[in-house]
Amino acid sequence: MSTMNISLPDTLKSFVDEQVSQRGYGNFFRVNANDAVQASVDAEFLVATLGARQIAVLHNDTEYGIGLGKEMQQELSQLGAEVVLMQQVKEGQDRYDSEVAKVKQANPDAVFYAGYEIEAPYLRAALVKAGVPATMLASDGAFLSATIDEAAGAAEGMYVSSFAPSPATVADSQWIKEYQAIDYRNPDTYSINGYSALMLLAEGAKKANSLESGKIESSLRSGSINSLLGQLNYDDKGDLTKPTVYVFQVKDNAFVQVSP
Repeated sequence: MSTMNISLPDTLKSFVDEQVSQRGYGNFFRVNANDAVQASVDAEFLVATLGARQIAVLHNDTEYGIGLGKEMQQELSQLGAEVVLMQQVKEGQDRYDSEVAKVKQANPDAVFYAGYEIEAPYLRAALVKAGVPATMLASDGAFLSATIDEAAGAAEGMYVSSFAPSPATVADSQWIKEYQAIDYRNPDTYSINGYSALMLLAEGAKKANSLESGKIESSLRSGSINSLLGQLNYDDKGDLTKPTVYVFQVKDNAFVQVSP
């Protein structure tokens, strides 16, 4: 039996993720938005919601970080904001003395960081310790509890974007209870997406009345699939026709969904 690729949430990206759906895979379906959408939403949030006009964009040296950083630079420029600093850091870096000095010199309204939870909390802590007042928004790669836990108490107030909604906003108490019974923990940052990816595959097979990948592919392209992420509809490349990116803020040491 042939196989089907279902895009499971993965913050450890080794490539610019929107390119995956451009490679001609006939049986690729993504439950997450891609980074082009993330850049558009995050730039809009910084400029329209937070009122930032001068933004420092930092990113790690992975293809994910570099690609998302460039996307953000373009989106911010299109919105009339000024990117006052573009700065690359190393994956896993935990000291930011020289980078923080450059941020202070650039004097931005906001700092955007494209990278992972293994860098974001240390960058945040360094900025706060240096007295940088700029609002910070980190990308989905930092949407993990380590961003709060490893920031030495400095994460409060920062924003993080995500491809996942808060479980409390989309799942009822029975779903959460059943999740806890199986996984022995509370649903976390990407539990909804992982569940929805498998739900998509199961519903596609049910609609097709088959486990044959070609028939499942056709069923997924022919109509909507209901999931905890809402109705999922796909274009011919396997991307969502109406993707959503969510923004959270750290409040009382927890991620609280603030948009949408």
